[in-house]
Amino acid sequence: MKSFLLWISAVFNVVLIASADLGTDWKWHVQLVHIQQAPAQTFQCSGTLLNKLFVATAAHCLYNLNGDRLDKSQLIILLADGQHRSIIRTFQPDPFDLEWLNNDFVLLLLDREVIYNELVAPISIPDPYTVLPQDVHTPVLNGAILTTNDEATCLANAKTLFGMVYTDAICLGLFEKTHKYHRSAGSGLYVEHNSSWHLVGIAMYATGPSEAHITYIGGVLLERHLTWTRRVLAHYSESIPLSEIRIIGCLYSRVTPKPFAYVTRIAHTDWYVGLERIHVQYRIDEPLKVQYYCRNYLSEGRFTSPGDPLVVQEDGEEFFRVVGVLDAELDCQLSEYSSQQPKTAEAINVEQYLPWIEDVVWRSNKSGE
Repeated sequence: MKSFLLWISAVFNVVLIASADLGTDWKWHVQLVHIQQAPAQTFQCSGTLLNKLFVATAAHCLYNLNGDRLDKSQLIILLADGQHRSIIRTFQPDPFDLEWLNNDFVLLLLDREVIYNELVAPISIPDPYTVLPQDVHTPVLNGAILTTNDEATCLANAKTLFGMVYTDAICLGLFEKTHKYHRSAGSGLYVEHNSSWHLVGIAMYATGPSEAHITYIGGVLLERHLTWTRRVLAHYSESIPLSEIRIIGCLYSRVTPKPFAYVTRIAHTDWYVGLERIHVQYRIDEPLKVQYYCRNYLSEGRFTSPGDPLVVQEDGEEFFRVVGVLDAELDCQLSEYSSQQPKTAEAINVEQYLPWIEDVVWRSNKSGE
């Protein structure tokens, strides 16, 4: 990964936002824009709109040129008609491999629905093994079409460029060592099938004599991740009525960009600890902050253990939802028994693992997985 990013850094030029770059010929083409990068908002990567709430792009687009993960608050999604959305969550079928570029694919959950119009619309997701990656189109090519190469050629070229190979490789065109790199990561690779366009891959890099003349594109083929992608989109689709087969009733999930606090219980053996004395602060994608008072926590002989779930009860519900799990015993020293100051500990945020939990619980037997 470092060699890949260093190679990009050596040739990278900041690209300011320009309406001509938005790919208005492709209604599903979007830009990831870095909003905190000097001298102005700058182009980070491209992406593809899958529905009103999700965008697909390359996972390495969420990292800077030093290999550090970017905070989601630093990026916005810019659509062809000027709409913009924030990113509140990311989903990956497999962890992105920083060293070998494996699994360079990520789904981005937007903070609110996109409004479709004559300039903005989603692309189709093909069923696995129904659409062949031939006659591939992409906004990077400005209307041109490049021949799809075999996987061995793609891997050989990647090894020449980065000294590494990665799985699910797809590449288009003729690779030339002397050509320049052009920042076009995240763009979708599209195939026309049955009178509609389908997403079959994600561009990772492109080379050519100039930005207007791209002759080679390397990317990742999405065939292996299509079933997973459909499941994620279905689970978070507001157009599908929620039912017991689509939500896990005992887990807690709230899509909000703002932090909030609530009173919780800790389930330990067959009873609950400190109903009104333990507070938890929630922030998206961060560990839970558990606040407690030793004088109350131990005065009634209450104890905790690693693995104890943190639960909360919503208004109007008769059952508790799991919001987190203790990964250590809440600690209190003898000198703190009479203290009026609260203590704070971290706990595992269950919501961070919901995509994985949902995937395990709802894994389709029909897909053969």
